[in-house]
Amino acid sequence: MIIDQAYAFTQEVYFASCCLNPAAYDVFVTKLCYIYPELKMMGIRFIMSNAPGESYQIIKSFNFTKLKRLIYPIDDI
Repeated sequence: MIIDQAYAFTQEVYFASCCLNPAAYDVFVTKLCYIYPELKMMGIRFIMSNAPGESYQIIKSFNFTKLKRLIYPIDDI
């Protein structure tokens, strides 16, 4: 489901209001700059996406210390 309005899905109740159950999917993506506590309880893994918008982050400025290198686009591959 894609919506055409800006809406912060930060709690499970917001997903339920749209008849969505994130646990029913192998992959469920939301564009947020922070993993809210209730969202963290709903998932097993979390991946931060770098996309233009209100939460845009310059990924090359992140200090990745616990990831196996090489990482695209940070490292030259």
